[in-house]
Amino acid sequence: MAAKKEFIILIGVSDDPVLQYLGLFLAKKACNVLFINQERVGRDIHFDSNYWYLPGLDKIAHTEVVGVFNRILGLIPNFNYHWRYVLAQSRLIGILDYELSFVINPPKSMMSNSSKPYQSFLAQDFTLSFPRFSCLANVKLQSLEPEVIYKSISSVRSEATKLHPEKEFQVNEPVLFQELIRGENIRVHVIGSVVIAIKISSSQVDYRYCHDATFTLFKLPAVVANTCVELSKFLGLIFCGIDLILCGDDYYFLEANPAPGYNYFEEKISDIPITKELIGILQRGKVCW
Repeated sequence: MAAKKEFIILIGVSDDPVLQYLGLFLAKKACNVLFINQERVGRDIHFDSNYWYLPGLDKIAHTEVVGVFNRILGLIPNFNYHWRYVLAQSRLIGILDYELSFVINPPKSMMSNSSKPYQSFLAQDFTLSFPRFSCLANVKLQSLEPEVIYKSISSVRSEATKLHPEKEFQVNEPVLFQELIRGENIRVHVIGSVVIAIKISSSQVDYRYCHDATFTLFKLPAVVANTCVELSKFLGLIFCGIDLILCGDDYYFLEANPAPGYNYFEEKISDIPITKELIGILQRGKVCW
């Protein structure tokens, strides 16, 4: 009797560097990998409650899909999409949330990062410190005390920038203003119960825009590592990137990213096993918390 075929699905857009990076490693492992371009869903890629229908392939049963790595993007507000495309994208979210057995991460679990203040509220019962913050809109600022940075209030990527205390600052759309915590940036990747922490030293507030930032593996205290796992589990995130700042003995929580660009860190430090752990749980189709 022939062995049952099992597939791993990568889903998102074709130019996503994270999907391209993970896909190369899966190909080396000779896994049965399907890439589903969300932009073609409802056009030449279709699905129902039981099957995927992809060009040039036999239909793939959902029961044949052991694991899904989800990187779908939300629709652009006020963009003039065809209603059929909007319907297909909405149904795709439902499939990922409710029809497939193992998804990293289902859309419903990724929503907390749509509002950083809300996510901080959810995280407040965990044993981490939190910088003071305010959310402001439609105001003119002249100075704020203490030192403050500002950034996007939502999951939209923005550069964390220090507010110049001597310049007027007009705020129109809602902006997150956060107390500047001076310390070491710690990026924690949580994959199920596995914790991989990296310390980033940078001369700029936002190390992603600093050409001379340095990256080193970092061992978190056990209580902090366990807190990161429990927080990820509470948020429903099998895989996430938690941003912390170590100031003295305190670990300050900034956010938990449900779709981290983890390849950026693996390319900075060789032999860190984030991809290895991801492939392992995708092949098993389950996670041990």
